[in-house]
Amino acid sequence: MNGPPAGRGRHDPLATEMRTHATLAPMTLAPTHQGRRWPAGVTLVVSLTLSLLASLYTLSGVERDQRRELELIAAELAAKIQTRMRAHAQVLRSGAAHFAGSERVTRQEWRTFVARSRIDLNLPGIQGIGFAQLIPPADLRDHERAVRAEGFPAYHVWPVGERSVYSAIVYLEPFTGRNLRAFGYDMFADPPRREAMTRARDLDVAALSSKVLLVQETDEDIQAGTLMYVPVYRPNMPATTAAERQAALVGWVYSPYRMDDLMAGILDDWDLHETHRVRLAIFDGAGVAPERLLYDCREGEPLAETPAAGQVRVPVDFNGKVWTLRVSRAAAFPAAVTDPKVLLVAWGDADQPAVGGPDAGPEPGSLAGGATGRAHPRKRVRQQGAVALSARREP
Repeated sequence: MNGPPAGRGRHDPLATEMRTHATLAPMTLAPTHQGRRWPAGVTLVVSLTLSLLASLYTLSGVERDQRRELELIAAELAAKIQTRMRAHAQVLRSGAAHFAGSERVTRQEWRTFVARSRIDLNLPGIQGIGFAQLIPPADLRDHERAVRAEGFPAYHVWPVGERSVYSAIVYLEPFTGRNLRAFGYDMFADPPRREAMTRARDLDVAALSSKVLLVQETDEDIQAGTLMYVPVYRPNMPATTAAERQAALVGWVYSPYRMDDLMAGILDDWDLHETHRVRLAIFDGAGVAPERLLYDCREGEPLAETPAAGQVRVPVDFNGKVWTLRVSRAAAFPAAVTDPKVLLVAWGDADQPAVGGPDAGPEPGSLAGGATGRAHPRKRVRQQGAVALSARREP
Protein backbone atom coordinates (compact mmCIF):
# COMPACT_ATOMS: atom_id res chain seq x y z
CA MET A 1 0.00 0.00 0.00
CA ASN A 2 1.24 3.46 -0.91
CA GLY A 3 -0.83 5.55 1.68
CA PRO A 4 0.55 6.92 4.93
CA PRO A 5 0.70 4.68 7.95
CA ALA A 6 -2.57 4.54 9.79
CA GLY A 7 -1.11 5.73 13.13
CA ARG A 8 0.70 8.79 11.76
CA GLY A 9 -2.46 10.42 10.25
CA ARG A 10 -4.32 10.21 13.51
CA HIS A 11 -1.59 11.04 16.05
CA ASP A 12 0.91 13.31 14.35
CA PRO A 13 2.53 15.34 17.27
CA LEU A 14 3.69 18.15 15.00
CA ALA A 15 0.22 18.72 13.58
CA THR A 16 -1.34 18.63 17.01
CA GLU A 17 1.08 21.28 18.37
CA MET A 18 0.43 23.57 15.40
CA ARG A 19 -3.33 23.30 15.83
CA THR A 20 -3.05 24.04 19.57
CA HIS A 21 -0.85 27.08 19.03
CA ALA A 22 -3.19 28.46 16.37
CA THR A 23 -6.13 28.06 18.70
CA LEU A 24 -4.59 29.61 21.85
CA ALA A 25 -2.55 32.47 20.41
CA PRO A 26 -5.49 34.79 19.65
CA MET A 27 -6.84 34.22 23.17
CA THR A 28 -3.66 35.23 24.99
CA LEU A 29 -1.96 38.04 23.07
CA ALA A 30 -4.69 40.57 22.27
CA PRO A 31 -6.74 40.26 25.47
CA THR A 32 -3.60 40.56 27.57
CA HIS A 33 -2.71 43.92 26.01
CA GLN A 34 -6.29 45.26 26.25
CA GLY A 35 -6.85 43.84 29.72
CA ARG A 36 -4.15 46.06 31.17
CA ARG A 37 -5.92 49.17 29.84
CA TRP A 38 -9.51 48.47 30.72
CA PRO A 39 -9.06 48.08 34.51
CA ALA A 40 -7.01 51.32 34.58
CA GLY A 41 -9.88 53.26 32.98
CA VAL A 42 -12.41 51.80 35.39
CA THR A 43 -10.16 52.67 38.32
CA LEU A 44 -9.90 56.27 37.09
CA VAL A 45 -13.69 56.64 36.83
CA VAL A 46 -14.27 55.02 40.21
CA SER A 47 -11.57 57.14 41.83
CA LEU A 48 -12.93 60.40 40.41
CA THR A 49 -16.50 59.48 41.36
CA LEU A 50 -15.52 58.63 44.93
CA SER A 51 -13.50 61.86 45.21
CA LEU A 52 -16.48 63.87 43.95
CA LEU A 53 -18.87 62.22 46.39
CA ALA A 54 -16.45 62.71 49.27
CA SER A 55 -16.00 66.37 48.33
CA LEU A 56 -19.77 66.97 48.17
CA TYR A 57 -20.26 65.27 51.52
CA THR A 58 -17.50 67.33 53.11
CA LEU A 59 -18.86 70.52 51.52
CA SER A 60 -22.29 69.81 53.00
CA GLY A 61 -20.74 69.34 56.43
CA VAL A 62 -18.76 72.57 56.17
CA GLU A 63 -21.89 74.49 55.15
CA ARG A 64 -23.75 73.08 58.15
CA ASP A 65 -20.89 74.10 60.43
CA GLN A 66 -20.84 77.62 58.99
CA ARG A 67 -24.60 77.92 59.38
CA ARG A 68 -24.36 76.79 62.98
CA GLU A 69 -21.58 79.31 63.58
CA LEU A 70 -23.80 82.12 62.24
CA GLU A 71 -26.67 80.98 64.46
CA LEU A 72 -24.47 81.01 67.55
CA ILE A 73 -23.07 84.45 66.72
CA ALA A 74 -26.58 85.82 66.08
CA ALA A 75 -27.88 84.41 69.36
CA GLU A 76 -24.99 85.95 71.29
CA LEU A 77 -25.43 89.34 69.63
CA ALA A 78 -29.17 89.30 70.33
CA ALA A 79 -28.53 88.45 73.97
CA LYS A 80 -25.99 91.27 74.34
CA ILE A 81 -28.36 93.81 72.81
CA GLN A 82 -31.36 92.73 74.86
CA THR A 83 -29.35 92.70 78.09
CA ARG A 84 -28.04 96.21 77.48
CA MET A 85 -31.46 97.61 76.59
CA ARG A 86 -32.87 96.18 79.81
CA ALA A 87 -30.08 97.94 81.68
CA HIS A 88 -31.05 101.20 79.96
CA ALA A 89 -34.66 100.66 80.98
CA GLN A 90 -33.59 100.12 84.58
CA VAL A 91 -31.75 103.44 84.61
CA LEU A 92 -34.85 105.18 83.27
CA ARG A 93 -36.95 103.44 85.92
CA SER A 94 -34.60 104.84 88.52
CA GLY A 95 -35.13 108.30 87.06
CA ALA A 96 -38.90 107.88 87.20
CA ALA A 97 -38.63 106.76 90.83
CA HIS A 98 -36.55 109.87 91.54
CA PHE A 99 -39.41 112.03 90.27
CA ALA A 100 -42.02 109.99 92.12
CA GLY A 101 -40.13 110.38 95.39
CA SER A 102 -39.78 114.17 95.15
CA GLU A 103 -42.35 116.91 95.22
CA ARG A 104 -40.35 118.75 92.58
CA VAL A 105 -37.11 117.82 90.85
CA THR A 106 -35.01 120.85 89.97
CA ARG A 107 -32.68 121.12 87.01
CA GLN A 108 -29.64 120.87 89.26
CA GLU A 109 -31.02 117.81 91.05
CA TRP A 110 -31.56 116.07 87.71
CA ARG A 111 -28.06 116.95 86.60
CA THR A 112 -26.69 115.45 89.82
CA PHE A 113 -28.78 112.30 89.43
CA VAL A 114 -27.54 111.67 85.88
CA ALA A 115 -23.93 112.44 86.77
CA ARG A 116 -24.01 109.96 89.64
CA SER A 117 -25.52 107.32 87.38
CA ARG A 118 -22.22 107.33 85.44
CA ILE A 119 -23.93 106.44 82.19
CA ASP A 120 -20.82 107.34 80.22
CA LEU A 121 -18.96 104.58 82.06
CA ASN A 122 -21.67 101.98 82.63
CA LEU A 123 -23.76 102.50 79.50
CA PRO A 124 -21.46 103.79 76.75
CA GLY A 125 -23.19 104.88 73.58
CA ILE A 126 -26.18 106.54 75.24
CA GLN A 127 -26.99 110.06 74.03
CA GLY A 128 -28.38 111.25 77.37
CA ILE A 129 -31.18 110.95 79.91
CA GLY A 130 -33.97 113.48 79.93
CA PHE A 131 -37.41 114.35 81.21
CA ALA A 132 -40.31 115.41 79.00
CA GLN A 133 -43.15 117.12 80.81
CA LEU A 134 -46.83 116.66 79.89
CA ILE A 135 -48.47 120.07 79.44
CA PRO A 136 -52.22 120.70 79.13
CA PRO A 137 -52.99 123.44 76.60
CA ALA A 138 -54.25 125.75 79.36
CA ASP A 139 -50.87 125.59 81.10
CA LEU A 140 -48.64 126.13 78.04
CA ARG A 141 -47.97 129.85 78.49
CA ASP A 142 -47.31 129.53 82.22
CA HIS A 143 -44.91 126.69 81.52
CA GLU A 144 -42.90 128.70 78.99
CA ARG A 145 -42.68 131.71 81.37
CA ALA A 146 -41.46 129.51 84.22
CA VAL A 147 -38.64 127.98 82.15
CA ARG A 148 -37.60 131.38 80.79
CA ALA A 149 -37.33 132.60 84.36
CA GLU A 150 -34.66 129.92 84.99
CA GLY A 151 -32.31 131.75 82.65
CA PHE A 152 -33.48 130.62 79.19
CA PRO A 153 -35.17 133.72 77.72
CA ALA A 154 -35.59 132.19 74.24
CA TYR A 155 -37.25 129.02 75.47
CA HIS A 156 -40.50 127.95 73.82
CA VAL A 157 -42.31 124.70 73.09
CA TRP A 158 -41.91 123.66 69.48
CA PRO A 159 -43.12 122.97 66.87
CA VAL A 160 -45.55 125.84 67.25
CA GLY A 161 -49.23 125.10 66.73
CA GLU A 162 -52.46 124.26 68.49
CA ARG A 163 -52.77 120.69 69.79
CA SER A 164 -54.97 118.85 72.26
CA VAL A 165 -51.99 118.16 74.52
CA TYR A 166 -48.34 119.17 74.60
CA SER A 167 -45.10 117.77 75.89
CA ALA A 168 -41.74 119.47 76.19
CA ILE A 169 -38.18 118.32 76.82
CA VAL A 170 -37.23 120.35 79.87
CA TYR A 171 -34.30 118.31 81.22
CA LEU A 172 -31.67 116.47 79.17
CA GLU A 173 -28.26 115.59 80.50
CA PRO A 174 -25.59 116.13 79.51
CA PHE A 175 -27.04 119.51 78.57
CA THR A 176 -24.32 120.30 76.04
CA GLY A 177 -23.56 119.95 72.34
CA ARG A 178 -26.20 118.17 70.29
CA ASN A 179 -28.60 117.88 73.22
CA LEU A 180 -29.14 121.64 73.31
CA ARG A 181 -31.02 121.31 70.02
CA ALA A 182 -33.74 119.22 71.70
CA PHE A 183 -34.61 121.76 74.40
CA GLY A 184 -38.38 122.48 74.38
CA TYR A 185 -39.18 119.94 71.63
CA ASP A 186 -42.70 118.45 71.77
CA MET A 187 -42.10 114.76 71.06
CA PHE A 188 -45.80 113.98 71.44
CA ALA A 189 -46.41 115.94 68.24
CA ASP A 190 -44.46 113.37 66.18
CA PRO A 191 -46.44 110.17 65.37
CA PRO A 192 -43.62 107.59 65.84
CA ARG A 193 -42.63 109.13 69.15
CA ARG A 194 -46.24 109.59 70.24
CA GLU A 195 -46.98 105.90 69.64
CA ALA A 196 -44.16 104.84 71.96
CA MET A 197 -45.03 107.47 74.59
CA THR A 198 -48.65 106.35 74.56
CA ARG A 199 -47.68 102.69 74.89
CA ALA A 200 -45.38 103.49 77.81
CA ARG A 201 -48.10 105.56 79.49
CA ASP A 202 -50.95 103.06 79.09
CA LEU A 203 -48.98 99.88 79.85
CA ASP A 204 -46.48 101.29 82.37
CA VAL A 205 -43.53 99.79 80.47
CA ALA A 206 -40.27 100.97 79.00
CA ALA A 207 -41.23 101.50 75.36
CA LEU A 208 -38.99 101.88 72.32
CA SER A 209 -40.01 104.08 69.43
CA SER A 210 -39.82 103.24 65.76
CA LYS A 211 -36.98 104.55 63.62
CA VAL A 212 -36.73 108.35 63.79
CA LEU A 213 -34.33 111.13 62.96
CA LEU A 214 -33.33 112.71 66.25
CA VAL A 215 -33.56 116.47 66.56
CA GLN A 216 -30.00 116.30 67.87
CA GLU A 217 -28.71 115.46 64.38
CA THR A 218 -26.69 118.01 62.45
CA ASP A 219 -25.50 118.04 58.84
CA GLU A 220 -22.60 115.71 59.66
CA ASP A 221 -22.51 112.04 60.67
CA ILE A 222 -26.28 111.60 60.46
CA GLN A 223 -27.45 108.36 62.09
CA ALA A 224 -30.74 106.55 62.46
CA GLY A 225 -32.29 107.10 65.85
CA THR A 226 -34.72 105.64 68.35
CA LEU A 227 -35.92 106.57 71.83
CA MET A 228 -36.93 104.76 75.00
CA TYR A 229 -39.65 106.10 77.31
CA VAL A 230 -40.65 105.30 80.89
CA PRO A 231 -43.76 106.99 82.33
CA VAL A 232 -43.80 109.14 85.45
CA TYR A 233 -47.03 109.14 87.46
CA ARG A 234 -48.13 111.30 90.37
CA PRO A 235 -47.39 109.29 93.51
CA ASN A 236 -50.67 110.15 95.23
CA MET A 237 -52.89 108.89 92.39
CA PRO A 238 -53.81 105.32 91.41
CA ALA A 239 -52.14 103.95 88.28
CA THR A 240 -53.57 100.45 87.89
CA THR A 241 -55.65 100.76 84.72
CA ALA A 242 -54.92 102.56 81.47
CA ALA A 243 -57.46 105.27 82.31
CA GLU A 244 -55.93 105.83 85.75
CA ARG A 245 -52.45 106.01 84.26
CA GLN A 246 -53.54 108.60 81.73
CA ALA A 247 -55.01 110.74 84.50
CA ALA A 248 -51.95 110.36 86.75
CA LEU A 249 -49.29 111.01 84.10
CA VAL A 250 -46.76 113.75 84.78
CA GLY A 251 -44.38 113.07 81.93
CA TRP A 252 -41.69 110.66 80.73
CA VAL A 253 -38.10 109.94 81.61
CA TYR A 254 -36.47 109.03 78.33
CA SER A 255 -33.25 108.42 76.44
CA PRO A 256 -32.48 109.23 72.81
CA TYR A 257 -30.19 106.84 70.95
CA ARG A 258 -28.07 107.40 67.88
CA MET A 259 -27.90 103.81 66.64
CA ASP A 260 -24.28 103.69 65.47
CA ASP A 261 -23.11 105.12 68.79
CA LEU A 262 -25.44 102.84 70.74
CA MET A 263 -24.27 99.68 68.98
CA ALA A 264 -20.62 100.68 69.31
CA GLY A 265 -21.17 100.88 73.06
CA ILE A 266 -23.09 97.60 73.25
CA LEU A 267 -20.96 95.49 70.93
CA ASP A 268 -17.61 97.00 71.83
CA ASP A 269 -15.18 95.39 69.34
CA TRP A 270 -17.49 92.59 68.27
CA ASP A 271 -17.98 93.66 64.68
CA LEU A 272 -15.86 96.77 64.32
CA HIS A 273 -12.61 95.04 63.37
CA GLU A 274 -11.77 93.39 60.09
CA THR A 275 -10.94 90.15 61.88
CA HIS A 276 -14.63 89.42 62.35
CA ARG A 277 -16.25 87.60 59.49
CA VAL A 278 -19.90 88.55 59.97
CA ARG A 279 -22.03 91.51 59.05
CA LEU A 280 -24.70 92.68 61.47
CA ALA A 281 -27.64 94.75 60.30
CA ILE A 282 -30.56 95.76 62.54
CA PHE A 283 -33.99 96.61 61.15
CA ASP A 284 -36.97 98.27 62.79
CA GLY A 285 -39.84 95.78 62.87
CA ALA A 286 -40.22 92.21 61.67
CA GLY A 287 -38.93 92.71 58.12
CA VAL A 288 -35.62 93.68 56.54
CA ALA A 289 -36.75 96.49 54.27
CA PRO A 290 -33.92 98.93 53.46
CA GLU A 291 -35.94 101.94 54.62
CA ARG A 292 -36.24 100.31 58.06
CA LEU A 293 -32.50 99.88 58.50
CA LEU A 294 -31.39 101.09 61.94
CA TYR A 295 -27.81 99.95 61.95
CA ASP A 296 -25.27 98.30 59.68
CA CYS A 297 -21.80 97.51 60.95
CA ARG A 298 -20.46 97.86 57.39
CA GLU A 299 -22.46 100.90 56.36
CA GLY A 300 -20.12 101.88 53.55
CA GLU A 301 -20.71 98.61 51.69
CA PRO A 302 -23.84 97.92 49.63
CA LEU A 303 -26.52 96.06 51.56
CA ALA A 304 -26.89 93.36 48.91
CA GLU A 305 -29.37 90.55 49.25
CA THR A 306 -27.70 87.53 50.83
CA PRO A 307 -28.84 83.95 50.08
CA ALA A 308 -30.82 82.40 52.91
CA ALA A 309 -28.07 79.87 53.56
CA GLY A 310 -25.61 82.69 54.23
CA GLN A 311 -27.65 84.66 56.77
CA VAL A 312 -29.52 84.27 60.03
CA ARG A 313 -32.39 86.48 61.17
CA VAL A 314 -33.14 86.83 64.87
CA PRO A 315 -36.00 88.91 66.31
CA VAL A 316 -35.33 90.89 69.48
CA ASP A 317 -38.57 91.75 71.29
CA PHE A 318 -38.41 94.54 73.85
CA ASN A 319 -41.79 95.02 75.53
CA GLY A 320 -43.63 94.57 72.26
CA LYS A 321 -41.20 96.46 70.04
CA VAL A 322 -39.35 94.16 67.65
CA TRP A 323 -35.97 94.62 66.06
CA THR A 324 -34.78 92.15 63.46
CA LEU A 325 -31.10 91.25 63.55
CA ARG A 326 -29.67 89.97 60.29
CA VAL A 327 -26.31 88.29 60.69
CA SER A 328 -24.70 87.36 57.40
CA ARG A 329 -21.35 86.32 56.06
CA ALA A 330 -19.03 89.23 55.44
CA ALA A 331 -16.53 89.36 52.61
CA ALA A 332 -13.88 87.94 54.96
CA PHE A 333 -16.05 84.92 55.69
CA PRO A 334 -14.70 82.12 53.44
CA ALA A 335 -17.08 80.30 51.14
CA ALA A 336 -17.65 76.70 52.12
CA VAL A 337 -16.12 75.47 48.87
CA THR A 338 -12.80 77.11 49.82
CA ASP A 339 -12.66 75.51 53.24
CA PRO A 340 -9.39 73.57 53.74
CA LYS A 341 -11.27 70.38 54.51
CA VAL A 342 -13.08 70.52 51.19
CA LEU A 343 -9.92 71.34 49.28
CA LEU A 344 -8.06 68.55 51.01
CA VAL A 345 -10.67 66.02 49.99
CA ALA A 346 -11.05 67.37 46.47
CA TRP A 347 -7.38 67.92 45.68
CA GLY A 348 -5.58 65.78 48.20
CA ASP A 349 -4.67 63.22 45.52
CA ALA A 350 -4.33 65.60 42.61
CA ASP A 351 -0.53 65.49 42.73
CA GLN A 352 -0.62 61.74 42.09
CA PRO A 353 -1.55 59.92 38.87
CA ALA A 354 -5.13 58.76 39.07
CA VAL A 355 -4.02 55.27 38.07
CA GLY A 356 -0.48 54.07 38.01
CA GLY A 357 -0.80 50.40 38.49
CA PRO A 358 -0.35 48.44 41.68
CA ASP A 359 3.35 49.24 41.86
CA ALA A 360 3.00 53.04 41.58
CA GLY A 361 3.71 54.91 44.81
CA PRO A 362 3.40 58.55 45.87
CA GLU A 363 6.07 61.06 45.11
CA PRO A 364 8.28 61.94 48.07
CA GLY A 365 6.82 64.79 50.12
CA SER A 366 3.51 64.85 48.25
CA LEU A 367 0.21 65.62 50.00
CA ALA A 368 -1.03 62.12 49.27
CA GLY A 369 2.01 60.37 50.66
CA GLY A 370 3.32 62.82 53.19
CA ALA A 371 6.93 63.54 54.00
CA THR A 372 7.64 59.91 54.92
CA GLY A 373 6.65 58.56 51.51
CA ARG A 374 3.81 56.41 52.87
CA ALA A 375 0.75 56.34 50.67
CA HIS A 376 -2.35 58.26 51.73
CA PRO A 377 -5.10 55.86 52.96
CA ARG A 378 -7.33 56.70 49.99
CA LYS A 379 -4.33 56.11 47.71
CA ARG A 380 -3.75 52.65 49.17
CA VAL A 381 -7.41 51.75 48.77
CA ARG A 382 -7.33 52.84 45.14
CA GLN A 383 -4.17 50.78 44.50
CA GLN A 384 -5.68 47.72 46.12
CA GLY A 385 -8.77 48.10 43.94
CA ALA A 386 -6.60 48.31 40.83
CA VAL A 387 -4.79 45.11 41.80
CA ALA A 388 -8.07 43.29 42.34
CA LEU A 389 -9.50 44.43 39.00
CA SER A 390 -6.35 43.41 37.13
CA ALA A 391 -6.24 40.03 38.82
CA ARG A 392 -9.74 39.23 37.61
CA ARG A 393 -8.74 39.85 33.98
CA GLU A 394 -5.41 37.96 33.96
CA PRO A 395 -5.58 34.58 32.11
